[in-house]
Amino acid sequence: MTPVTGTPPWKTEDTSGTWMGDHAAPSDVLYLAQGPDGLPVMVLATSCAESGHALAYADLSGKKFKGINSDNFNGAKAIARGVAPGAESSVVYFVNNRGLCSGLTEKGKHQVLFKYTPKKRYPIIDEYGFLDLAVRQGVAVISNTDNRDNMDTTTGNLLVVDIAKQTMLANLETGPSRGVAFGPDGKLYAIIGEAVVRYALDAAGVLTKEAEVVTGLVEPRRLRFDAAGNFYVGEWGTRHQIKVFDGTGKLVQTIGKAGGPQIGKYDEERMDRPDGMAVDAQGQLWVAENSHVPKRISLWNAGTGKFIRPATADRSMAGAARSIRWTRRFFTTRTPWLRWRRRPWPSSWTGPPGRAA
Repeated sequence: MTPVTGTPPWKTEDTSGTWMGDHAAPSDVLYLAQGPDGLPVMVLATSCAESGHALAYADLSGKKFKGINSDNFNGAKAIARGVAPGAESSVVYFVNNRGLCSGLTEKGKHQVLFKYTPKKRYPIIDEYGFLDLAVRQGVAVISNTDNRDNMDTTTGNLLVVDIAKQTMLANLETGPSRGVAFGPDGKLYAIIGEAVVRYALDAAGVLTKEAEVVTGLVEPRRLRFDAAGNFYVGEWGTRHQIKVFDGTGKLVQTIGKAGGPQIGKYDEERMDRPDGMAVDAQGQLWVAENSHVPKRISLWNAGTGKFIRPATADRSMAGAARSIRWTRRFFTTRTPWLRWRRRPWPSSWTGPPGRAA
């Protein structure tokens, strides 16, 4: 199938053109049963955008119909909606280095509901800092790792926030905290170190550890639930795959080839740093791959694990976008070992296909 992106590949007045952000890789995806127009929609996020859009809205075929730029370069490191019967599915909450936010408008303005105070300032670009978010019945839980991802030893925090009152209810210090999600049982599931831990959350916002549901994971990143109660965990390190577990923590299947990117011919069935995930009503697993080469959202069959298609684009500056089309090679302004050779084009060169020199 043909990869799907914004159409056309440049900005348009109705915001359906171009793709995602330029400064950061895809960070998260969210399925809304009812989007802004009342129809099912996917919200695709990147943590930083100058040119392009920090949030892109696409239908379930992957066709983008709307995009929103960020406020002062800030996009979304993680996005969530209220998980509870009767919750307004179109209300989107997100976290970035400014805090817990909502209400991202057409002009990119948003309301900061709660500001956290990390031990170190969070970089905007999300591969250097980690945040995740889960929301249920007016309460937000923010996974708030204190130090940068590339450090060997980190501490973590699970911040419990009353959204309406915009106040912190509790702050549970943990080991390295990564993905968080509420399960259909109302419990909070959090990646702490190399394990998925289940917590009970009481009315006062106190989290109580109940059990380690899964252990022995390899650099786990985020976890998300589907409608059937299965949860999906993205692994990095030597894996770069999605592990699918049932509600008891039993491994159901593994999605994607192990090992991540390899030298040689590009293999679409190898993920590169799988990050945010969501399963839509058609059983498609959307995976935001936190990589710049290429910047892609990959789609997989959640039931069989089969690769479906990519939504691929490198939304850098205009010259970079043109270079992709002309050379048919992956190009990124953020990869130091891929640089243009600083010398004139040979005299025999007549220009890109279909254009005069």
